[in-house]
Amino acid sequence: MLFQGRGCVGLTNSRLILCSLLAAASSSAQPANQTYRFDAVSVKVLESCGRVRATNIMERDRISLPCTNLRDLVMRAYGADAWQVIWPKWLEPGGRGQPNPYPDYQLQAVMPASTTKAQLQSMFRSLLAERFEFQSHSETRNVTVYQLGVSPAGSKMRPTEDPHLPQGNGMVATDPRGWRLPGLVMGSPTSERLGAYPLRHLVGLCGFLLNFEYPIVNKTGLDPGGWYDTPFFMPFPVASDPGAGTPRPEPGDLISAVEKQLGLRIQKTTAPSELIAIDPVERTPTEN
Repeated sequence: MLFQGRGCVGLTNSRLILCSLLAAASSSAQPANQTYRFDAVSVKVLESCGRVRATNIMERDRISLPCTNLRDLVMRAYGADAWQVIWPKWLEPGGRGQPNPYPDYQLQAVMPASTTKAQLQSMFRSLLAERFEFQSHSETRNVTVYQLGVSPAGSKMRPTEDPHLPQGNGMVATDPRGWRLPGLVMGSPTSERLGAYPLRHLVGLCGFLLNFEYPIVNKTGLDPGGWYDTPFFMPFPVASDPGAGTPRPEPGDLISAVEKQLGLRIQKTTAPSELIAIDPVERTPTEN
């Protein structure tokens, strides 16, 4: 995904990659309610994504999504995570090993090279409204969350300067023994390790290790974009089945490690959250 509200988290070759797009250019002020549209856009219904092997292309002036769906388009349009949307029944994902019940699409779009993140989200919202008759409203509900706060003994997080990771580079948060922050610079021929990490990378790593069971809400009072040099290490658990990939730690082990090493506490609780509730939306887009 080009933009995300959470830390950009992916898993490539069994290595957790926390992407860092740190050189965001400031955009000029825009009218709050101004609507933007793609210069041209094509949406085609696919029978299945099963044989689609092409990758997403997200460039300054064009987008190619060889296999997408309404869930993905809604999250792109609002910069939201899946838990922040109240989905209609037919847009709930299938169970483990089961195909999703909703259609897949192929999307191609072009836009001005100067398009900002906010304008791109507006373009996706216009696409949803015009091609899928999408409507939504805001709704506040209590949801289960992991709350990240400061432990009673106090935070051990040491603020430091931004190490200025080169634009487009991410951070690999694994080494041969476990997950580690600060991480290695992606693509560095010398396996360069950064001297610091932003808090959002820690939040993203904890979310991944907790299997994204619930969203993590930052209640530490620390700047989520601020950089810290307090080291964190979570060793790989012993795998009962070596062929099943790297297992994630037990939640209690992770929670204990975060509190002991960083002076932060993770607690499961409920909190009111403003969600996007989907009203009418069509399965099939109007013709191109």
